[in-house]
Amino acid sequence: MKIVQYTGLFAVLLIFQIVVLPFFSVFDIVPDAVLIGLIYLAIHQGGVAAMLTALAVGFFRDAFTSHFLGAYMLSYVVASFLAGVLLKFREKLSFQIQSMYLFIILFSFQLIYYSLFMLDQKLNLAQLIFRFSLPGALYTLVLVVITHFLLPRGFWR
Repeated sequence: MKIVQYTGLFAVLLIFQIVVLPFFSVFDIVPDAVLIGLIYLAIHQGGVAAMLTALAVGFFRDAFTSHFLGAYMLSYVVASFLAGVLLKFREKLSFQIQSMYLFIILFSFQLIYYSLFMLDQKLNLAQLIFRFSLPGALYTLVLVVITHFLLPRGFWR
């Protein structure tokens, strides 16, 4: 039953990411709702379930939105693995430490994705970090923190 629920949830998140969220872009930086869903899944169901889901969702997102097949798949799987590691320690960590770890996950996702996606663009590491990875991670982190306070039990509980 959970498989059907998660399939529906991620189908809605993928459509929301492709159709609605581009209207909320700030300087061409768009928050990633699918990544937030994968992190939530990893925290509540474990890293393996999130990584398998990330593989499927990443494939469909690459197929429908990208000319580089595999960038979202790899980035989502790595982010889901890192979020699964957070599952082991989430009870012991404060909200600030969890938020910092979440930022590391988001930054890693952005860095891996844009490193692969912009492979032919001749960007140096500073441009890759400060133009693409850091703003995207911060924007998505703000969305996660807002979501945390809007959910009745919070994002991490």
